[in-house]
Amino acid sequence: LKRGESLPVRVLFKGAPARGVQVMEAPTLEGAAKNKSVGKTDAQGRITIPVTPGKWRLHTIHMERTKHPKAESESFWDTLTFEVR
Repeated sequence: LKRGESLPVRVLFKGAPARGVQVMEAPTLEGAAKNKSVGKTDAQGRITIPVTPGKWRLHTIHMERTKHPKAESESFWDTLTFEVR
C-alpha cells in the first residue's frame, strides 16, 4: 500500500465468505489502543479499509451457538496486523 490507499480485505469463515461480520481497527499496537468499527463485510465477505501510515491491527469476532453442554456459544477470532510506511 502507498499513503492514501485503501486495503481490500476478505473475511472467510469455514471456507465461505463471512457476510455481515463487523471489522474493528486499532491503529496502533503499543499502549491502550482505542478500538473502533470500520464497518461490516458485504455478501462476499469483503470490506475496504482506508489506512494511514502506522501500525495496524484489524480483528473480527464471530459467535455461534454450541451444542456443548457446558457452554452456550463458541467464539472465533480473526486478526490481521500490518504496517503502512
